[in-house]
Amino acid sequence: MATVAPSVAYAQPPADTSALTDEARELYRKGMERHHARQYAQAQASFLAAFALMKHWSIAAALGDCELKLGRFRDAAEHLAFALGQMPADQSDRQRADVAEALEEARKHVAVIQVDVDQAGAEVFLNGTSVGKTPIGKDLFIEPGTVNVEARYAGHAPATVNIDVRAGTLTPITLRLARTAPGVPAAPSTTASAPPTPTSSSGNSTTESPGGSVSTRTIVTTSGVGLTLVAAGFGVVYSLKASSASNDADTLQAHRDTEFGPNACGSPSAAAAPICTALRSKLDERDSAHRVSTIAWIGTGVLAAGTLGAFLLWPEQRSEERVSLAPILLPDTAAVSLKGRF
Repeated sequence: MATVAPSVAYAQPPADTSALTDEARELYRKGMERHHARQYAQAQASFLAAFALMKHWSIAAALGDCELKLGRFRDAAEHLAFALGQMPADQSDRQRADVAEALEEARKHVAVIQVDVDQAGAEVFLNGTSVGKTPIGKDLFIEPGTVNVEARYAGHAPATVNIDVRAGTLTPITLRLARTAPGVPAAPSTTASAPPTPTSSSGNSTTESPGGSVSTRTIVTTSGVGLTLVAAGFGVVYSLKASSASNDADTLQAHRDTEFGPNACGSPSAAAAPICTALRSKLDERDSAHRVSTIAWIGTGVLAAGTLGAFLLWPEQRSEERVSLAPILLPDTAAVSLKGRF
C-alpha cells in the first residue's frame, strides 16, 4: 500500500512553524512521535486534535497518512486532498509526489462525487450533511453504497437524487433547481442527472396511473418496495457514519485518558481543551448519526410490513380513476401520500 513516507514527506514540522499555534504545534509533535513508533491510532488522535485547532496542510498530510494505514480511506482521501491543495508551491517535488501517491491509493477504496448545480450559492447535502455551497469546486469522497445528494436554495424547490456508488469510481451529478411561485410551499424536486452510475429517484417523486391501466395494489406494493430499499439505504449509510464517529471518539478518549486522565474534560485545562472539544464533536456526530439510522431502520421495518400487507390483503382490481402516489422520505420520517378512488 502506498503511504506518505514520514522520512520524506513530513518527518519534521514545516519550515514556517509560525503558521501553527502553540497547542497545534505541540499536538503535531506528539503525533509525529507516535507515528514514528507506529502507534497510528494514538497518532491519529493527536493529529485530529491539532487539525481541529489549525487547518494546516502538514497536519492534514500526517493525519491522512495515519488514516490510510488504519484503513480509514474516506477520511484519508479528504485530508490528503486538502493537504495537496494547500501545499505551498515551494515544497519539494518528492514531497508533493508522496502525498499525491497516498491520495491515489485512498481513492481506490472510496467513491468520488462531483456535484454541479445550476444555481450558484445553493447548499449541497450528502446524506443530510452539508458539504458547502455551490460552486463546490472539489471532489467529494464517500463510502461506497447508496448516497442521497440534495441541493437547496431559497425560493426554489429542493433537488434531490439517490444513487449507488462504487469504490474507485467518479460520478458527476447535475442538479437543477425549479423556482417556486410566491406563496407556494417548495415541494422537493428530483430533476437530476448522474451519468454513468444508475440513479433512482428520491422518495419525493409522484407516480401516476391513468384509469384502468395499472392496478392500485401494484402501484402501492411497487412503491412500497422502493421506499423500503431507500430507507434501508439510509440505515446502512448512517450506521456506518455512527460507527466511524464512534471509532474516532474512542481514539480521542484513549488519548485524553493517557495524557490528562479520564476526568480531564470536566473542567479542562488549556492543554486538554482541544482534545475535549474534538471529543465532544465526535460524540455529537455519533449520536446524531445513530438517531437517524435508528429512525431509518424502524422505517424500513414499517414499510416492509406495510408493503407485504398490501400485497397479501389488497384486492387485485383495476382503478378506473387517476391514482396519485407520493412517497416521502425525510431524514427524520418516512411516509406515503396516496390520493385517488380505490
